[in-house]
Amino acid sequence: MENSFIDETENKRMNEYMELDNLTLRTHTEKSGDILDLELLEKSREDAKKTNCFFEERVSDKLAAYATIIEKQEGTWFVLMFNTHPSFRNSKILLLLFKKILKRIYQSNGKCLQSNVYKQNELSVKFHEKLGFKLTKENDKGIEFTLDLTNPATNKWYVMLN
Repeated sequence: MENSFIDETENKRMNEYMELDNLTLRTHTEKSGDILDLELLEKSREDAKKTNCFFEERVSDKLAAYATIIEKQEGTWFVLMFNTHPSFRNSKILLLLFKKILKRIYQSNGKCLQSNVYKQNELSVKFHEKLGFKLTKENDKGIEFTLDLTNPATNKWYVMLN
């Protein structure tokens, strides 16, 4: 009986993530000429959980936002997913989630955080700029942003977390 409850809860949560992905990612992904693969995203979430690189925020047990990261090479981290429900797109939720990400990166002596964004996703582009990310690469489809985490004098996140 207990195992079936756990399975049921896990299935509910998995569906929550997939519904959020479908709601928020499909339009700009397809406008950019790519295909949204919900099963691939689920596998990526599961992999991130195994390495303590999965983060979420909930409000009254409802999924507000989640993110996954991976260390690309020593000191360089990459945002695989950062997804926020439109009803919870506010600075409180976004900053709580972002702080969790940065704490994990700092625990591993991370030096920078990179993220790729579709140009079509104007909200995400503005969000990255507001957080202090700098544009480091660009092509027809997307933008690579990088946040330098090494300089306490210029990195507001370092001061907030230390």
